[in-house]
Amino acid sequence: MDAVIEAGPYGGTWESLSRYRVPQWYRDAKFGIFLHWGAFSVPAFGNEWYPRTMYRRGTPAFEHHVATYGRHDRFGYKDFGAPRPATSSRCQALLGQANAQTRAGLPKTCHP
Repeated sequence: MDAVIEAGPYGGTWESLSRYRVPQWYRDAKFGIFLHWGAFSVPAFGNEWYPRTMYRRGTPAFEHHVATYGRHDRFGYKDFGAPRPATSSRCQALLGQANAQTRAGLPKTCHP
């Protein structure tokens, strides 16, 4: 990772990052959508931090996971598999509305 950073246009300082200029198309956009859609969408519980909190004893996600799917050693996050494509009528309606009013859409699949 250090090699990639070294080869890039910015260094590891705030001064370096201050040279960044937001692209014109982004500044012109009045409305944008950031999509958080991944395997965590399958249980549809809590938020996109589900993959992390489902393993932390005492959290609502942990309790929900055990009650709904069973013990983690029998059904863990990997067992949710690939997320479903956005083909349901509700998803299509939301995407249609968003497409009509959005200049930018950025997908996010998982927090590090």
